[in-house]
Formats: sequence, C-alpha cells, structure tokens
Amino acid sequence: MARRSPLPKVLLLATLALLSCTATEQPTDDPAASEAPTPTPRAVPSSTPPPIPSAPELSGQVTQLSLAGPDHAAALLIDCAPTDGTDGPDGPENGSAARGHCVYRVAVLEGDRWGIRETPLPTTPGGGSLYTVEAVGTGALRVSSGDRDWVSTDGGLHWAPAPPTAPETVPEIPPGAVPRPAGLSADDRALEVLLPETAEARRLAEQPPLTELGRPGPLPGGGWWVAGLDPETAEPDIAVTRDAGRGWQRLGLLDAAPTPHPHDVNSLVLAAGPTDWYVLASGNAAVGTGGAALTTSVLTVYRSSDEGASWRPTWSAGSGPGPQSLVGTPIAGADGSLTVYSFDAIYTSTDRALSFAVTRQGAPPELPELTPAGHLLTDLGQPGHYRLSADGFTWRTVILGGRDPGGAG
Repeated sequence: MARRSPLPKVLLLATLALLSCTATEQPTDDPAASEAPTPTPRAVPSSTPPPIPSAPELSGQVTQLSLAGPDHAAALLIDCAPTDGTDGPDGPENGSAARGHCVYRVAVLEGDRWGIRETPLPTTPGGGSLYTVEAVGTGALRVSSGDRDWVSTDGGLHWAPAPPTAPETVPEIPPGAVPRPAGLSADDRALEVLLPETAEARRLAEQPPLTELGRPGPLPGGGWWVAGLDPETAEPDIAVTRDAGRGWQRLGLLDAAPTPHPHDVNSLVLAAGPTDWYVLASGNAAVGTGGAALTTSVLTVYRSSDEGASWRPTWSAGSGPGPQSLVGTPIAGADGSLTVYSFDAIYTSTDRALSFAVTRQGAPPELPELTPAGHLLTDLGQPGHYRLSADGFTWRTVILGGRDPGGAG
C-alpha cells in the first residue's frame, strides 16, 4: 500500500496548539554519531532580511502571508462585523461585512507600503474558512475559496475567474513561477506551474519520476526538490532539478545510505544550506509499554556535502538528544547550523547534524517554511506576526494587522 503524504499545514497548526511535550534523551549507542564533531564556522555579517515592512494599522486579521520574492507579497485579511446588532463601520453596502459575517481582502506590498484590495472571495458566517492567497511573479495574485479560484495580473485591482488548467504544458518552471502539486487524488498527482505573469496554471511537461508528490521546495542556486514515492516499491524518495524542471534526478537516498534505525521510513524532507544538504527521514517508531503504540518520529538525519551526489547518516534516534518529530521545514542556516522544529522543542545542531541541543523547550510558537523570499516563521499565537530571514540566522520581525474586533480570532 502506498504511503500517504504528510498532514497539511492547517492540521499542523491545530495540532501544535494542543501539544506540549518534554524532550527525552536516548543512549548514545548508534554508529551514526561516531564521527568527531566539526564546529560550524563563526557567524559572519549576514544577508539583509527581506525588506518587508510592518503595517499593524491594517484593518482586520491576517490569516496568511504569501511571499513571491522580496518585492512582491500579499496577505489575506479577514474582517468580521460585530454580532451585537450593528453592521461594519461603513455599512455592508461599502464593502464591510453584514452583521455576524466576515469579508476577505488582500493587502498587497507596494514598494515600502501595503495597499488594500477587495477580493471576489465570498463572505462567510465566521472566521473558520480555509481561503488562500498566492503571490506570483512580480504582480500577479491568485485567491482560492477551495471550490473556485480567481486571478489578478495587476496586484488585485481587477480579478477574473481562474481558467481551468490548460492542456498545453510548459517546458520549465519560469523565474517567479510557483510550482505546486495538482490532481484529484494523491495517486495521480502531478506538478503544475502558476505562471508569473497571469497566475494561471499549466502542467509541467517533464514530471518528477515519483508518485504522490508533495509541495516543491527551492534549492540554492535556483533549483527545486520534491518528495514522493517510488512508483514500483512505494518507498519514499526525493527528486531534484537543476534546470528549472526540464529534467529531474532521483536522490535514491535510502538505497545509497540505508537508515540504521529498524523501523520503516515513510517521509523525507530536504533542507539545503550553502555548503551542506540535509534530509530528515521520518517513520513509525514504537512508544509506550511494550512498544504497542506507534508514532511518526524523526528516525535519521542525512548529510550531503556534494549537492546530493552522496549521503551519510549523521544523527539517528538512539544516538543522543534530537528532534522527536518534524514541524514545518528545517532551517539550514548560512552559518552552518541546522535548526529543527519539533512538537516537544526546537533543536539546533552546530556540528553539521552530528548532535543536537535544545534551544527552546516546549511546543514551538512558530511554524517555519522556506519561501522564494527566504525563511518565514509564522507566529502560531499572534495572528499577523512573522519573522523573515534571508540566511536562516538573521531575522526581521514583521507585524501586519491586528485581532479582528468582530471575533475572527
């Protein structure tokens, strides 16, 4: 049976709000930890974080931030009218929500400020929708209600229904485009591209040689990686492209460097730094009395110093303290560090993933991801609060909007 893709981000957000665990130490009896530690280079003056400005004065609550690059970004705003018998401050005829309902706008980055745009997204009777916005290219936008999509080519000034994915394919992932998995089911999922000029979808001509594809992630130098399953064995693998999707190569990591852990791996996540690439392999590990219960845990961390040509396991469960689970995307910093967000703590390695130390105990307050503009940390407890970094260790705080007075969150 094919292994399914990891939980979507919305489920991770809900789970994190409920979990608070304690990190555990394990015996150091694994050969993966036998290599002598190599200190990371001393941190040097960093790349400047993306110059995304704050705008706490925005009306409503930000539910999502999408970064197409340091100069093009969009935030989805929800604005809910009070439920006490009054309408919004301008009345429903002027774009405010009717009593007890919520409207959705987008804030679009315009140079050094944010501009508010109306959207065609339907109003909702509460703030629990899963509406999304994607910033594409240098000025295109795409919003989705889950059932319908709309696109804009002028930063949200005008909208049109998004046409279905055209039968014509594109030969590559253009600069500024957004690659993403598309398909009615995980088994027939393929990559499509949101075009940078129009945000319209086109299928990529050359597909990765994997099934059940996840969301592609960027690589240093402009490449992409995507996780999926071997179509014959259903074993997890990663495919990378260095020529914008014209050709893909499988890493074959589990064949080249089998995990020293006895349990099966069911997912792989890659984090690429300037000098080293890392893959975190997760799978089912026994917990509890007698090992009867199973939980998805990080089993092994692999490192490659030649852009994926060869791999070696560095840390594994049982070789010492380290991440027990994986939340979001690991951060491979330009200073040589590797930071992993786990349900029980935040762990950082300063010796190229040979060992880890807890840098913050407890469930992490942020969700990490890698965007075309750099690393993004989304605050899980304060909507509209973010941190941005171009190098993984120098950060800028960005605050957008506030809590919605009508009860959106």
